[in-house]
Formats: sequence, structure tokens, C-alpha cells
Amino acid sequence: MKNVNLNALRVFSVVASHGNLQRAAEELNLSRGAVSQRIKKLEIELGVVLLVRGARGVSLTSEGERCHAAMEDALAILDTAFVSIGEDGDRVTLHLGSSTATKWLMPRMDAFAAKFPKVSLTTQVHEQVLARSLGRNEIAIWPGKARDTNTAHGSRRLTDRQSWKRAC
Repeated sequence: MKNVNLNALRVFSVVASHGNLQRAAEELNLSRGAVSQRIKKLEIELGVVLLVRGARGVSLTSEGERCHAAMEDALAILDTAFVSIGEDGDRVTLHLGSSTATKWLMPRMDAFAAKFPKVSLTTQVHEQVLARSLGRNEIAIWPGKARDTNTAHGSRRLTDRQSWKRAC
């Protein structure tokens, strides 16, 4: 295994998620130049080009896509491990799109809290379906007819109102 700077990998993961150095810099509270420099050093350490820099942002090379997928999986494992440290396991993280959050989840929150008062619910809103595998106590809810190809997700299609009620 190569001795790679883990902070540089985290910076790369944020850049890859945003597709933009400036937005990543803002999230990380770093300058755009510092972010770019860390990515460049990481590329040198790994011996591959991870990003193609363009006028409107960055895009991932095939090696960058592989690295980003691996980082997402690794960060999910770490996130799951750290979330469960010192807790009783009553935390659930929901990953969903913005319209699902506002139109489907929010109207049901009071009923959920009344039925499950000890469950701490965290939501994360995403622009697209998660590419990484879900961790312990994570649920992703996505509208649409496209089939989820990640078998680790354990996904199922909810086709009618009764299915939605049972899932909730």
C-alpha cells in the first residue's frame, strides 16, 4: 500500500463530489489554490492524473472515478463506525433528493417522531442517487423507475400506496 496523505484524499473526495475546486474550497474552508495544490500532490503521490481541469470546473479521469468510489465507500465505513461510537444505535440517516425531503418526508415527520420518540433521524439531501454503499442505519429514498444496480443497497421498489405505508 502506498503511503498516501489521508487529508489530501478527503480534499479530493470533496472536489470530486462538487466537480468544482472553488465550491470544495468553500466547504473545506481553504483557498482554491490550497485545494488545487493538495490534489496535485496527491496525483504525484499516486502517479496518476485524477482530475481534468476545465474552465467550468473539473471532471474525473477513469482513475479519478475509481479513487472517488473507493473514497466514498471508505468514508461511509468510517462515518458509520464513528456515528455508532458511544451511542445506543437509535440513529438513522436518510439520504434523499430535495423534492422527496420536502414533499414526502416533512409532512410525515410529526407522525414518525410520535411513533418512534427514541430514534434520532438525520437527513442528507443529495442531487443524485448515492454511488457508494449504504452504511449501518442508513436508508436512501429515491423516486423514479430506474433500477438500483448496487446489490449492497438492498433496494426494493415501492409501487403503490400500501407499499409506501409499510415501508414507513
